[in-house]
Amino acid sequence: MEKTYRLTLIRHGETHENRQGIIQGQMDCPLSDVGLCQARQLGRRLVKDLEADAFTHVFSSDLQRASQTAATSLRQYCGRDTTLEVAGQSTSPLLRDDGSMLVHTDRLLRESCYGVGEGKTHAEFRRLWRGGAVPDGAETEDQLMARARLFFRKLNQFALDVMTSPDQVAEALPGAPGASTGDAVPRERPHIAVYSHGGWIASFFLVVMVEARFVYREKGGMPLDSLPRVPPNTGVSRFDITVDELGGQTQVECLMAHNASHLD
Repeated sequence: MEKTYRLTLIRHGETHENRQGIIQGQMDCPLSDVGLCQARQLGRRLVKDLEADAFTHVFSSDLQRASQTAATSLRQYCGRDTTLEVAGQSTSPLLRDDGSMLVHTDRLLRESCYGVGEGKTHAEFRRLWRGGAVPDGAETEDQLMARARLFFRKLNQFALDVMTSPDQVAEALPGAPGASTGDAVPRERPHIAVYSHGGWIASFFLVVMVEARFVYREKGGMPLDSLPRVPPNTGVSRFDITVDELGGQTQVECLMAHNASHLD
């Protein structure tokens, strides 16, 4: 029997390196003041977007520009602090005993590694590694796609476990729009937020287009073939993902792609 969950995929806010045109890759750069402001704007946008569809689970890259974006936007969204926990097999409840919101961090969500090219400007990178050459220690595009594919399959199984285990329920976050002000609210369909990076998100789009029936339904958005490859900082994409009883994805319906209207 097929089941469907919702995924909201978000790129991190701006860093000083973004503004300076420096390739970060897996450098652990914090958000700039502009990036923190973008994350707060994102949180205010989530209040409106998720009025009847609050998040039930949150994942983030373990790099701080992504986890900071998650923490800042979620605090703006629901007034709760976050606690980071390395992702495992557990479908832990959204809320911890101390009242904070659990964010699962996962190294699979990291940006592409550019090896010795990290810290270089884009102009320097193009000059030093011409013709598609790969810097020492860098990931190839195929390796990044393999990492995005592995996370996608892991996420499908996580969502299926939540939807089918008698000991687990998807719970909307108390205090958030679409939830009560008391205890967490049982939900039939999980809504999972994932905070990651521009290159990783671009690879994720390629993976879902190849591995399942892909349907693009964004209302009022630009045509799919006109979308930029990489989303803007704090750009939001949203999907309804249908999985079979083995956790294999059968359909991916894209409801929103690379939307950063909250920054206008």
